This record gives sequence, C-alpha cells and structure tokens, in this order.
Amino acid sequence: MLVYAALLFPHEAWKIALVGVAWVLFGRSMAEKSVTLVTVTSESGEVQKLRGGTRAGAQLGMLTFAIGVLTQQWHIAVMGIVYSYMTAAAM
Repeated sequence: MLVYAALLFPHEAWKIALVGVAWVLFGRSMAEKSVTLVTVTSESGEVQKLRGGTRAGAQLGMLTFAIGVLTQQWHIAVMGIVYSYMTAAAM
C-alpha cells in the first residue's frame, strides 16, 4: 500500500518511506507490548484483570504515533515509538 502511495505521490516518497520504516519499529514494540497485556489465569483458575491504567498507557503510544504521522510532525511520531518501547519494557 505504501509503494502504491509513493507511486501516486512521488514528491512525497521520502515521507512515505519514513512512515514505512517507523511503522516496522512501532509494530515491533506493539507486538512486545501485546504479550504483556494478555489476561492471565491464576493457579486457582480465576482470571486476573489488568489495571485500568495499563491498557490506557499502552494506547497512549499508539495515539502519539498516529498523531505524529497524520500531522507530519515526525518528532511526535518518534516520541510515540520511544514511549511504546519504554512501556513494553516496563510492563
């Protein structure tokens, strides 16, 4: 899809390539984070619920990355990637 967008808008191809590279990095951090957000069953068979702030904190990185890409403010997109890696390591 990104290649098609680059063909349609060749003068913006470098920005589209930048989004593609950032998306790979961001996707990797989201994959690490998704494993930590899985609901765990305790030894007694009860499902342990996640804290409310855990899911909200995970989604904040997604929102920051999306805002950075949509508004073409690349430093905000990078902040979303960094935040996503930090929260993936902390969870």
